[in-house]
Amino acid sequence: MMKLPKSINIIKAANESNDYLGYMKTLELDKLRTYLHESHEDNSLYVKVTVKQDLQYRYIVNLEIKGEIYLTCQRCLGELKFNIDKQLDLIALNTIDNISNKEGDFEPVILDDSGKLDLYDIISDEVILSIPQVPRHAVEKCSEVSNVIEFEAAI
Repeated sequence: MMKLPKSINIIKAANESNDYLGYMKTLELDKLRTYLHESHEDNSLYVKVTVKQDLQYRYIVNLEIKGEIYLTCQRCLGELKFNIDKQLDLIALNTIDNISNKEGDFEPVILDDSGKLDLYDIISDEVILSIPQVPRHAVEKCSEVSNVIEFEAAI
């Protein structure tokens, strides 16, 4: 199991045709912690990052994230298993001023001053964007709702 680097140099990664793949602990993703159920905060996500330069000399980052996280059900406050299976293409830009309509299907990401991409930050953001606005079990699977329904039926 390989640990992913926190950040990568885009130009170096593209020139060396390196794929970065490995597992990342969810506890290492600070932004994600508040969404996780307390009993399962330390899961692993499989991540694959590929960086290439296209014919227009743009740096394209293909990001693949797979795994499962446990959220807090907003109905019963129990744990809710949520599968992540996300693949997206990003375009690396030096400044926000470089964003134009030419990016097409690519989602823009801004590099830091040294030309590096913060993988942990991007992965956190993408996982958070995958999470439903109100995570909850189906009504028939939610333990709290089932107890209320049984209680009301008994009255």
